[in-house]
Amino acid sequence: MALKLKIFKTEVIYKIEIAMLLIMVSCNNLNDYDTLNNLPQFNPIVADNSLLKDLGYGFTIAFADSEEFKDFKMYFDISLYKDDKIVFVDSDYEFEINNNYPSIRKIGDNYEILLLVNDRPSINKLLMLIVNKDKSISKEIIPYFQMLPKDIDLDGKLELVGIVSDYEMQGEDNIMPYVPILVYEYTDRGILLDAIETKKANIRVYDSFYGFDYSEKYEFKGDIKFKNELNRHQ
Repeated sequence: MALKLKIFKTEVIYKIEIAMLLIMVSCNNLNDYDTLNNLPQFNPIVADNSLLKDLGYGFTIAFADSEEFKDFKMYFDISLYKDDKIVFVDSDYEFEINNNYPSIRKIGDNYEILLLVNDRPSINKLLMLIVNKDKSISKEIIPYFQMLPKDIDLDGKLELVGIVSDYEMQGEDNIMPYVPILVYEYTDRGILLDAIETKKANIRVYDSFYGFDYSEKYEFKGDIKFKNELNRHQ
């Protein structure tokens, strides 16, 4: 009886030690996670239907889960890698690839990565990622600019002009909502909103500035001034 009890205690102790070891291994694995991005670190492994795009500077994007349309192809999942480390993943947006996007630009110690978002039934947009080495710092939706950069306000910096909201004319009087025209500027911190030029552009269209966001609270007759303001920057 004493021998059986001793064997039973030994087995219990052994199982407890195994459980403690598994917990320690699990905790060590959790420490391998990127604390900023909450993403595991591993070498790129992609499915057979994935498309890999080399951006340069050690960055690679894997596009997966695609759907073919008549004039374009959309991808629903992307993974961005820096060398052998995953930096950013996304499955919220639908992405396209064309001759200009995705793109990358080195800005100081960071990198600016632009991805083309198909935001159907609305208009296309750009997802801008700012990455420092192998960590994603920020992401922001900005307009899909239909123009080449130009120095609009003659301050020695290039600007871009676009919109992020589509609209429809309503009624016999062709009433349109407030669709802000947004002016962005190339800086050493990325493409940033130029608030001053944005206000000036919208005052030329709407005679007043009603903010940076689309709003149906305001109504305007016709969109000729709106189109003219956009066209003057093309």
